[in-house]
Amino acid sequence: VNIQDNIISEAPASNLGLKKSIENKAIKLANENPNSIINFQAAPQRRLGESRPHAVTVTVTQDGKVVESISILNK
Repeated sequence: VNIQDNIISEAPASNLGLKKSIENKAIKLANENPNSIINFQAAPQRRLGESRPHAVTVTVTQDGKVVESISILNK
């Protein structure tokens, strides 16, 4: 949910392409497995002293097991 606490400062293109395709896979996984717990987590990777992350690591889990994880550069 895009509430203030969940917003990550990213480049506009970072929400397209890879990140969006992983998000769509997580949605499909949740729809196909209604009894499973599906998590989609985006963790910002920041350099010391910088507020804008240089990358975001996106991880999808199903019932606590990693299904997919990738780090996306914030260009």
